[in-house]
Amino acid sequence: MKSVEPLPKDFLIAAGRVVEAFRNRAHRRRCAFSAKAAVETARESHRWFGGYEDCGSFYETQLAIAEAEFQTAVSEKIAAEKRYKALRLALLQGWESIPNASTILDDLCAVERERIEEERR
Repeated sequence: MKSVEPLPKDFLIAAGRVVEAFRNRAHRRRCAFSAKAAVETARESHRWFGGYEDCGSFYETQLAIAEAEFQTAVSEKIAAEKRYKALRLALLQGWESIPNASTILDDLCAVERERIEEERR
């Protein structure tokens, strides 16, 4: 029977950082999706009620706030994507001595993806 060597502690710590970045990326994607829905709702409200003198400015302000929140969510999502990709690349390049590092990382992210989907239910 072939013995299995344990993975180095530093590799596991780096893999944990990548998984955390993966989780943050998923959260930022959900935030951007929600912000997009809020913009669509604000546009619809502005279209229907923005022309009235007594409440038109309120709906204009709500639309501007929703669009700003959407832009912020998208920029945070892009930053989270970049961080995840950079951490993943650094881990894979730094631990080339581990032949199946990519597979290990993919498996950890798959488990995290399942956990995230389970939380959403």
